[in-house]
Amino acid sequence: MTPEERFCGEYFVLNGLSEGRRTFIRKALRELQQTAGVPLEQVTDDHLRTFLQQLVGAGLHVNTVRKYNHACKPFFRWAWERGIIDADRHMRILAVKDPRGACGNAIPRPYKRAEITRFWETIEATWPLAPPTRLRRWDIGVANYRRVWRHAMHLQVTAAASLALYGGLRRNEILTLSIDDMHPDNEYVVVRGKTVVHSVEKIREVPYTETGREATAAWLEFRELLAPSHDRPWLMLDPRATPNSNLYPSSPLNAMGMDRFRRLLPRGWEFHRLRHTAATEWARAGVPIERVSKLLGHATLQQTMGYYELLKDDVAASMHRYEDVFMTAVGKEGS
Repeated sequence: MTPEERFCGEYFVLNGLSEGRRTFIRKALRELQQTAGVPLEQVTDDHLRTFLQQLVGAGLHVNTVRKYNHACKPFFRWAWERGIIDADRHMRILAVKDPRGACGNAIPRPYKRAEITRFWETIEATWPLAPPTRLRRWDIGVANYRRVWRHAMHLQVTAAASLALYGGLRRNEILTLSIDDMHPDNEYVVVRGKTVVHSVEKIREVPYTETGREATAAWLEFRELLAPSHDRPWLMLDPRATPNSNLYPSSPLNAMGMDRFRRLLPRGWEFHRLRHTAATEWARAGVPIERVSKLLGHATLQQTMGYYELLKDDVAASMHRYEDVFMTAVGKEGS
């Protein structure tokens, strides 16, 4: 097995990458190797710099070239940690800069408050909660699982969305939570990041809101009835997904993978925009930028600054609303 194959096998699973991200990393490494003309473990910082320059020369946008740069670098970090390359080469490759003009800070796209109201209404309409009598009939084995799966979906989607909207968690962070990490008895949701040098795990603690705690508790309580035999919090619930199998407890109740999890929300709604909404509303509520940056797990304050830039529109709107009162107090007489 080549170092590239070993890297893909370990890195992709450890970080729970989507299929699209896996494909792009493989593509970037393959093109880097073709440009360098040597195996990946022999690639140097000069090879990587030349590769990026050729991409710019081919007409790719500088932000796209930046993505290539950051897709390649995890391989060399992995190779250094496994003793395949030395620390000096790893540091020189790590120091290769993005092309001039590239920017990694995406413009935040939070949902408006009316949109969030519509989001919750969509969940209510798509997966309505079952009445207590139906739940009791299912619990004692009288009603079929098909009679309650929409109720289960409502609870699961609400819990997952709450972690993004109230806690600002990323989609992959929500997917990879264990039940212990998100247990509602905890004061915090424990978000486990990548393992860094010397096997030190990056962890951040995100406080629960009461609404988020209630949503998580409701889902985990019902989930225990569905799949008590394993500790993954998110389940495939729709019995229509495997129409030829037994309804309960079978493949619809298996743990969910990234590709299915990313489609968990109603069509047209996105986890990352719920996260953007959380950050924007924290900023609007007056939470200091340092605290918001820590809650989001940002590496630098610059990444968080975009949410505070959005608040400039709030100031302008307030000025227009109160302009008449203001000018009555300080304007020239008769103007």
